[in-house]
Amino acid sequence: MRITARDKAYQRRIAGERIKILIELARRNKKYSRRYVELAWRLARKYRVKLGKVKYTFCRKCFTLWTPETLRVRIVHNPYPRVVYKCLVCGAEYSIPIRNVNKKRKSGSASEGQGG
Repeated sequence: MRITARDKAYQRRIAGERIKILIELARRNKKYSRRYVELAWRLARKYRVKLGKVKYTFCRKCFTLWTPETLRVRIVHNPYPRVVYKCLVCGAEYSIPIRNVNKKRKSGSASEGQGG
């Protein structure tokens, strides 16, 4: 039996719900948190579910849930501005570029910004 697009969408929706449950369980139960995070990661990869902001809550190398005891956060500006997360359990580093939100967009119109 072939899996149709409707079945895949259903599977992804169920996988997304399970991932949310597993991450919530990992936050509550410190003893099994690595296992829960690893299972959530496997589900996301198998069913191609995007994790969104959840992927910044754990180390993808050792599956440790990040807390103030297991994470160091730095802001680095050279050569480009970024936030660097360092896992204190395994030593892995992840950098996330910072977008400049306040920078004005370049426009093609020469009259923009002038009084008239």
